[in-house]
Amino acid sequence: MSQAIQTNADEIVLGKDYSPAKRWIAFLAIAIIYFFYCYNFMIGTFSNNATTYLVTGLGMSAVTAGAIYSLQGTGQLVGYLVWGFLSDRLGRKFPAIGMALSAVAVFVYTRLGGNDTVAFYAVSILIGFMVGYSGPWGAYYTELFPDKFRSLSAGMSFNGGRIISTFAIPAIAGTAGGAMGMMPIFYIAIAVFAAGTLVWFALPETLKRK
Repeated sequence: MSQAIQTNADEIVLGKDYSPAKRWIAFLAIAIIYFFYCYNFMIGTFSNNATTYLVTGLGMSAVTAGAIYSLQGTGQLVGYLVWGFLSDRLGRKFPAIGMALSAVAVFVYTRLGGNDTVAFYAVSILIGFMVGYSGPWGAYYTELFPDKFRSLSAGMSFNGGRIISTFAIPAIAGTAGGAMGMMPIFYIAIAVFAAGTLVWFALPETLKRK
C-alpha cells in the first residue's frame, strides 16, 4: 500500500493557537535562530578554518590539506541523498541525528595528529556526510511556515541567518590564538552543532502521512 506524504504547517502544535500574524513572527524567529546555528556557523567556524588548521597547526602540505577538505564535498553529496530519503520516510526531525553526529565528528577531527592523514580523509568524508542534514532542512524549514507566508518567510529566514552570521563569524575567528591555537573555533563549532540539534528536536514535526 502506498503512503502519501503530506505537510500542513497550519496544523502543527506550536502555532495552532496563534493568530496568523503571531504565528508568522514565531516561526520566522525560530527559523532565523536555527539557520544561524545549523549551517552558516558550520561554514564559518569549521569549514573555513579546516585547511588553515591542517597547514599551520599540524604542518601538512597545502596539497594534502586541500585533498582532505575536498572529500567533505563528496561526503556531503551522499549525505544530501541519504538524509533526504530518511526525512521523507522517518520524519523531518530525523536528520537532526546527523547534526548531532557532526559535533562528534568535528571533535574526532580535533583529536587527530599531523601523521593521521588517512584518518583525516575518513573523518572528512564523515563530516561531509553528516552535514548533509542541511539538505532536508531546506524542505523542513519552509514547511514550518503557514502556506500563506511560506515563500516570503523562508527567504527572510534564510537571509536573516546569513546576516547574523556575517557579524558573528569574525568575532569567533578572533578567539583563535594563544596556547590553544585554533581549537576554540572548533569547540564553538561543536557547541553550535549541539545547540542546533536541541533546537531541531524542540521544533514540531511537519511530515504527515495518510
